Amino acid sequence: MTDAKSGCGTRLLINNVVVGEVYGVGEISLDRDQLDATSSDSIGCSREFIPGLKNGTFSVTGNWIGDTGQEDVEDAYTGGTTDTYEIAFPNALGKSYEFQANDSDFSISSPHDGIITFDASFQVTGPGTFNDTASAGLTTPYFAITGDSSGAITPTPAASGSTYEYRANADTTDTSITITPTAAAGTIYVNGVTVASGVASGSISIGSTGTYKNIFIEVKESSKAPKIYLIEIYRP
Repeated sequence: MTDAKSGCGTRLLINNVVVGEVYGVGEISLDRDQLDATSSDSIGCSREFIPGLKNGTFSVTGNWIGDTGQEDVEDAYTGGTTDTYEIAFPNALGKSYEFQANDSDFSISSPHDGIITFDASFQVTGPGTFNDTASAGLTTPYFAITGDSSGAITPTPAASGSTYEYRANADTTDTSITITPTAAAGTIYVNGVTVASGVASGSISIGSTGTYKNIFIEVKESSKAPKIYLIEIYRP
């Protein structure tokens, strides 16, 4: 039976901010120049090569929703900045690729009969790192959600360190929420902003009634793949 793995759940992060609704991480193309070292001493008149410089590129495609992560990618292209990126493969694999890169191409497509999408291409600069060990993730009591009007909000399913997707209903009177995450190791980010373990995040707007807001909790240990948790908040 095959050991193949699904790519569903692979995420792109820019400076620890999750880029929302990416549905395609293209080929991570890593190659190395081959330097011709052939000389008159090469046996059998056969060419000889030694490894040279390494190069890396990749691309992403997604639904354009204009969230913080997508706007950061757009700004990276516009400003010509070099940023820290991480391709985090599904949490169950516990692997990621972390690197510095330049946003070399950015485009938005808006067909009259289709979904608005975006495409971006990146040039890796400097060495990249494959992380083959997973961060430990959230620990008891994992996380708590608090509405600015209603108070405690209960997620479904119950919060856990090994469950990575949640839904929660705010109250219609709530206009913002806070997240209080807990992790024994690593740095915690809530929508890309560092939050201390056991301390409430800053206020996160959840928009108007009848809308959804995605909240990402990332737990990242040095030289390890992050654990990423998605909480979908609905304001009825």
